[in-house]
Amino acid sequence: EAHALFLQGQLLFNRRGAPALRQAIALFEQASARDPRYARAQASLAMALAVLPAYVQDSTTPVVTSAVAAAQRAIAMDSTIAESYAALGYAYALLGELGLAEASYRRALALDSMLATAWGWYGLQANRLGDYRAAHERMRRALALEPASLIARAWEAQVLLLERRYAAADSVSSVTIAMDSTFMLGYSWRANALLGLGRAAEAVALLEPRVAALSKGKPEEVHGVLAYSYARAGRQSDARALLESMRV
Repeated sequence: EAHALFLQGQLLFNRRGAPALRQAIALFEQASARDPRYARAQASLAMALAVLPAYVQDSTTPVVTSAVAAAQRAIAMDSTIAESYAALGYAYALLGELGLAEASYRRALALDSMLATAWGWYGLQANRLGDYRAAHERMRRALALEPASLIARAWEAQVLLLERRYAAADSVSSVTIAMDSTFMLGYSWRANALLGLGRAAEAVALLEPRVAALSKGKPEEVHGVLAYSYARAGRQSDARALLESMRV
């Protein structure tokens, strides 16, 4: 039963987005409760906790600290699981410990060079440092390992945006949306690309129906992108209203 819960959590983790990640975290916690020595469940819990702050408006440090603790618990149980070190790498990067992040990613890939998420996150590390060539190379490795991965394409769009290659980012994001029209991150990154291209009204039109369809609850990353899109489109009152609703 613990393994079944773990597998359900993995499917949701790969979807990303706040609702899916919260469900994944709950499932990994349930799997760990069923089998306290299930190291892979702890490792996956660490990965989900590490990325959660990117999608919700919670305080980053407590969540990321919890991710580090979960990864360390997993390593204490089984030090050969690459996902534990990948989670540490992502968490340490968010905490500004870039040296520890680098070492953790290298350890993860030494243990499993076929772990696409480790390559993708290692690419984001290069992206933060402005090494776009390394970032693209690592993203390509991730996509080659998981050709159907939506999140790998989202990572590529993220790098292109930081390079200000907005047309290319728009293209990659559009392909991602075409692959799965329910993948919210694809819309967020495409909206950012459209903003870079000076097409704010299109960004608003893209995001408004997606935000309207979201269930009520904690604001997500896409709410912030829509608020910014409103402002860029000259709709300051709509931007202020959305930001105010996000504070409730």
